Amino acid sequence: MRIKFWLFFVFLLSICSTLPAEEISIFSIIPEVVENDVAMQIARRMLDTSHANRDLLFANTLPQIAANQAPGYSLGVTKAPGFADESEALFTHGITGAVGLSQALPTDGALSAQLTDSMNITVGSDETTVEQTPRISLSIQQPLFTNGKLLDFSVYSARQALYGTIPVIKSEIRERAARNSGLIGAFAEYQRVYSYRAQLKNHEMSLELTGRDLQLGQIREKQGSITSRDLWEMELALESLEESLLELKYALLESEQALARRLGRETDLSKIVLSPGIPEIYFDENIEEIIERSMAANPELLEKTLAIEEAAYSETIAGRQYSSDLSLNLTFQPRYSRSRDSSDDFGASFTDFFDEDAYLDTSFSLSLSIPVYDGGQEAHQRRIDANNRMVADLNLRNSRQVIMDTVQNLFLRRSMLTEKLKNAGSRLALEQERLAEKERLRSE
Repeated sequence: MRIKFWLFFVFLLSICSTLPAEEISIFSIIPEVVENDVAMQIARRMLDTSHANRDLLFANTLPQIAANQAPGYSLGVTKAPGFADESEALFTHGITGAVGLSQALPTDGALSAQLTDSMNITVGSDETTVEQTPRISLSIQQPLFTNGKLLDFSVYSARQALYGTIPVIKSEIRERAARNSGLIGAFAEYQRVYSYRAQLKNHEMSLELTGRDLQLGQIREKQGSITSRDLWEMELALESLEESLLELKYALLESEQALARRLGRETDLSKIVLSPGIPEIYFDENIEEIIERSMAANPELLEKTLAIEEAAYSETIAGRQYSSDLSLNLTFQPRYSRSRDSSDDFGASFTDFFDEDAYLDTSFSLSLSIPVYDGGQEAHQRRIDANNRMVADLNLRNSRQVIMDTVQNLFLRRSMLTEKLKNAGSRLALEQERLAEKERLRSE
């Protein structure tokens, strides 16, 4: 029985050993990198947050309705006038409710309306009284002279752009930049792992050949055809190769770990085969067209362009705090008839407002606030805003020049690497001939 078990175990091992190893390519890792790269995940979350902030800002421009109620209770004792000892305990309870409506205006003003109703019931020894006090109010607040303009509509739109639209655009740019950076980093790690594996394989072959040379040298040293110094140098060369082999293994391990993190994998990549299909990129456009495309799509340049818009909008909004404000307050309050008697009827406290002699009390107020002297704050703020716009413009111009120089240098480096690749091909061919001749001499 035990023999059958071990035979079955060996059979399973043979099947597992013949299973094909997983193979990945530089194209197949793209979905894994996009899904698992930490920087991309953070950028996606930040983009979603910016969308939520914009929606929150726009939600604040819609009509806002709030309702609240507050019950109240009190107990008091009233004493009759004079020196009489008679007193009366009064118990008062009531409730106050309010409904408010607010609406932001495109003139950067605000419209608000509120309906409040207070009801108090007082219970005494002889009678119970009910008092109902409703109140309706309507108010408008409107800034007048903002940034030297009467009813400046640009403040409202500047606030929407600065705190709503521009953060979304910046997050979209950063998310795209994170995706590009993550993929470029993953491709570089892929190429690095593939290159280290190839170097390690060649290094092991060189180590094997050097070990054979050392064995042959030991024989020749005994025969007297080479000196002990020659043998010692061969031993040093072997030790140097062994040391560099360890460094290559460590570098390969680090690169495989970095690639695994990009892919979101915890498995050991040493058992995974990397496809050698690393694509070559060719540009049909000339260098001027590439520079023009870079200027139009480079994330850094797009952010610097947005910085100029931000500075302009900030200047518009900053002038708002030094503006003149006009506030209009209009209040409506229903009143009972002057001939109305106190009633303890709860329903009458509502219906009595519709009596023939009941009336509506209207109050109107207009207030104007004009800043006269602010210690020079407005002048200093305008100076700060002007400098911020100039800095944003200088940063954009400098970044444009850096992008132009970078593209030109990349084309020059591509030409240089192409020539180096041709030279490396020639050296490889010569080295292959040398190794073939060495093997032929060793076989003789």
